[in-house]
Amino acid sequence: MKKIIYLILGLVVGLFIFSPVQAQEKSWYFISWDIDIQINQDSTFVIKETQTFDFTGNFHWVKRDIAKRKLKRITDVKVFDEQGKELRFPDIEITEDSSQVSIKVNFDLTDRQAAWTFQYTVHGGIGYFEDHDELYWNAVSQDRDVKINSVKVIVHLPEEVEKSELKQRLFVGPYGATTESQNFSIVDKKTLEYRGQNIAPYENFTIVAGWPKGIVYQPGMVKIYSEPEGASIVIDGKKTIYRTPAILEEKEEIETGKHEITLTMRGHKETETKEVEIVEGKLYELNFTLEKTLLYQILPFIYLLIPILAFILLLRRWLRYGKDPKWKGTIIAQYEPPRTKTRLVQGRPDYIAPAEMGTLIREGVRNKDITSTLIDLAYRGYLKIFEEEKKRLFTRRTTYKIRKLKDYSQETTLRAHEKLFLDGLFGTSQEVTLDDLKNKFYREIPGIKRSLLQQVLNLGYFKESPDKIRIKYIGLGIGMAVAGGALFIFLPLLAFMVLLSGILCLAFAKAMPAKTKKGSSAAWQTWGFKEYLHTAERFRLDVCTPETFEKHLSYAMVFGVEKQWAARFVDIYKEQPDWYVSARPVAAFSVISFTDNLSSMTQTASAALTTSPARSASGVSGFGGGGFAGGGGGGGGSSAG
Repeated sequence: MKKIIYLILGLVVGLFIFSPVQAQEKSWYFISWDIDIQINQDSTFVIKETQTFDFTGNFHWVKRDIAKRKLKRITDVKVFDEQGKELRFPDIEITEDSSQVSIKVNFDLTDRQAAWTFQYTVHGGIGYFEDHDELYWNAVSQDRDVKINSVKVIVHLPEEVEKSELKQRLFVGPYGATTESQNFSIVDKKTLEYRGQNIAPYENFTIVAGWPKGIVYQPGMVKIYSEPEGASIVIDGKKTIYRTPAILEEKEEIETGKHEITLTMRGHKETETKEVEIVEGKLYELNFTLEKTLLYQILPFIYLLIPILAFILLLRRWLRYGKDPKWKGTIIAQYEPPRTKTRLVQGRPDYIAPAEMGTLIREGVRNKDITSTLIDLAYRGYLKIFEEEKKRLFTRRTTYKIRKLKDYSQETTLRAHEKLFLDGLFGTSQEVTLDDLKNKFYREIPGIKRSLLQQVLNLGYFKESPDKIRIKYIGLGIGMAVAGGALFIFLPLLAFMVLLSGILCLAFAKAMPAKTKKGSSAAWQTWGFKEYLHTAERFRLDVCTPETFEKHLSYAMVFGVEKQWAARFVDIYKEQPDWYVSARPVAAFSVISFTDNLSSMTQTASAALTTSPARSASGVSGFGGGGFAGGGGGGGGSSAG
């Protein structure tokens, strides 16, 4: 038998080692990236990128994203294969958006080298300065995860100039790097060359080519600035789509000749008119200051009234509807829970239940309130809890089993939430483990919470369901926050004030549920009962009996003072209760250890009873250019697959 197992294992390992899928890893890189840039007299320039790829494995496409950063537009996009043949759809796919032009080449190649030439015309990529013009260009795609063995860039000017009037710089490195390379040269009076070796993934290869003014057409331009920014530009009485700050270029955004420029902005007076004459090579700079209208000056104070009024209205509603009636005065220790005075429950004459007590004082239902019901029902004889230890190789894990002790279907003394709790716990079973309840019992919790809220409402402790009141104000707050978000683009100050009012609604939501006079009295007694549980040794030591300990233990757990409650009974409570069976019997029972175990159990129970199935999560990721690396225009991304 062992020989057969070893033989099977050997075959599996052999298949894994010699599998062609494992032996062949898919990878690629650029052997070379050669760029030819022809600058035209009209200030456009034509780029030809010849990219040579090395593919290991089977590939079906390459993609080149050309970023439009610092450009007006890209036109005449073409792709040629190694034989110089222009490719058409479906061999290539060209798409464009506001940030980039994407070129995808489709093919089916395995373990070979291949080259394509990407050609396109760039408009608006030349920089104009007082003493020179220049091309500042991210020559290769920086958004790529493969190396480039060699790069060569050649820039051709439209006419010859003296070599002494030509300038060059070259930056190689990650975004923001200022390290310069001197690997460039002037080939002749109209040609500049740049070279690079072993360009690492995500590195930029950014060239700067400078030449004297006059050999490339410089359109007339007007730069328009305003204080504040964002004003609409009006040319010859017609409102345009442009806003300050803006650079308007001859024949692109503004016609040659004389023009009258004014600015408009909501809440501000129209500016004075300024004249400009757009001619070739001439640059104007216009600066405007906009004056606020009287209404716009006082609007911030009007907007400020919105959250102030919201606060006043919310405060008035709280004082009128949300403020609890005054308590009797100083909290005095109470030796029993508040009485409901409405019914009789087996094992506890008309006392408020632990979960009802938690709901009363916190005006809502916590998971801890629900799990306290487990201990209360065990004490009252409806169920029994068994602590079990499961041993593993190096660890021990404590689990819990719960057994139903009697049929409660016809029980008339159970509260509604207790009946729902037992139904959710056992269903048709007589015995369950906490592991059985994971991802199941959570469905019962909303119904139990609704039942508890309805019970304290029926007892006359609240004017209206606390949850409904909170939801009302939370909904109002969220609605105002959404309205503020919608207004932010147009009226940011008003949007902020509306958003602030929404936040005030959310803040008041917790305080708005109001107790009745009866509820306030019960809350006063409840806090007095907590005082007794927390510091029992100060009060009526004669009532501290083993029966008292068990009867009030679930209440102490609601308040989180079960350890303090147990400390009082160290010398009184000597035997483990019959409703809890420990997995680790000890010679001398300790009420402190027992309470610690019980706290651990309720924490485990709370986690188990509230656990719901995990939901799947999905994310979106993709590869794109963007053009935010390097200092010049262009750039983009490259990928293959």
